[in-house]
Amino acid sequence: MKLIFISFVKSAPRYRQDPSFIYRCENLALGLESIGHFSMLYHCSEVTPSILLKSDCVVLHRPRNGWRFRWILNFCRAFKKKVVCDFDDLVMDPYFAEFSPAFLNGVRKISDVRLDFEKHEKAISEFDFITVSTEELRVRVLKRWPSSCVFVLPNSVYHGWYSEKEEYDLKKTPPRVIGYMSGTRSHDRDFMECRHHLKALLDEDEGLSLHIYGEVGDGVSTLGPQVKVFPKVPFYNYKSCYEDIAVAIAPLENTPFNQCKSSLKAIEAGFFGLPTVASHNGDFERLSNSGVWLVNDSNDWKNQLTGALDASQSFEYRSWVKSRSIASSNVVERAREFSYFLKK
Repeated sequence: MKLIFISFVKSAPRYRQDPSFIYRCENLALGLESIGHFSMLYHCSEVTPSILLKSDCVVLHRPRNGWRFRWILNFCRAFKKKVVCDFDDLVMDPYFAEFSPAFLNGVRKISDVRLDFEKHEKAISEFDFITVSTEELRVRVLKRWPSSCVFVLPNSVYHGWYSEKEEYDLKKTPPRVIGYMSGTRSHDRDFMECRHHLKALLDEDEGLSLHIYGEVGDGVSTLGPQVKVFPKVPFYNYKSCYEDIAVAIAPLENTPFNQCKSSLKAIEAGFFGLPTVASHNGDFERLSNSGVWLVNDSNDWKNQLTGALDASQSFEYRSWVKSRSIASSNVVERAREFSYFLKK
């Protein structure tokens, strides 16, 4: 089967650096190629009729209504190509625009966020076949579009990491460092979920440190000298971050948007044998037997972090986490599931 994955991200020159596109399209394409399929990756601005004619199936990632979307969709229909759209966040229902992290954290105006949601809404309404990253997102999509065929395709460990030279030594006991891959300022409020409890732990244990990769607002300076803040790390350099930490954290503010989010932070950390302490949502719960320590309420952060830090010092535990992560988040298995879905 020949598949084409198309990105609709606004910045065409950087679409291959978009972690969402990397995981939902590039990674899946690598998995599909390993089982005998052929895949190509494009930005919507690059797509031509000759490219579409070479395909059996076209996957549109986060499509947005507009003239490019319309002509691609109409062309595929005219030539009877199977067309699937993929979403990995709750960005297609304007009713939930007010819960967008970009708005809640003051990064974007609500009018701009709502306009984006409306464009996604118009696009997804055109599809019979939809893939999403979590069961919670599937429920939301089916509530709005009950006649759609919605398939949950969870995120997986990046396939390229398997083929690279193994540089991470599981036998090496990690330093007592908590790591947070925050990325952009849109996670400020998420970080506030655990900030107070992190400070309490850091105050109690001078040998404990916190590494933050990205931005989390102005409250970091009050956490003390044990905190180091690094610039946002490009996806292809993620691996280096996990060499210096023992436990990853994934705090999430309790919103409808975040309840639909994927457990990617735990999937990434788990590949390197590291546990993740995470706020409670459905997809993190799915990995609760794969190295995820769930925080059920705000007062539980300290207990879970202490337990995960202690467990991370064991080579046997780290080996178990890595094996469970690979077993539960294998993109080749996801690719097989996706290929079966396409036969419907």
